[in-house]
Amino acid sequence: VETAKRAYQNAHYLEAKLLETGLFKRVTEAPFFKEFVLETTLDVPALNRYLEEKGFLSGLDLSCFGPEYKGRILFCATEVRTKDEIDAFVKAVKVYHV
Repeated sequence: VETAKRAYQNAHYLEAKLLETGLFKRVTEAPFFKEFVLETTLDVPALNRYLEEKGFLSGLDLSCFGPEYKGRILFCATEVRTKDEIDAFVKAVKVYHV
């Protein structure tokens, strides 16, 4: 039960922090456990390459499922991540945008 709670809390923390950047918006208001989709105007493949170079595994670029999914990313945060790791990931996203 504690593992599930940590996964849930980490995913919701990550979503909130990404939304705070102003670079993402929700696609849906549906509840989620540890995976969620956000939309951005950023170049998702370029963002993912940048984050990988910085040592982060980013979200799944959903445009691989069709052009109607361009700009949508499936993110996930599990119980193994710490708030510091999530904060570092979000900081890297912010730095990419600047």
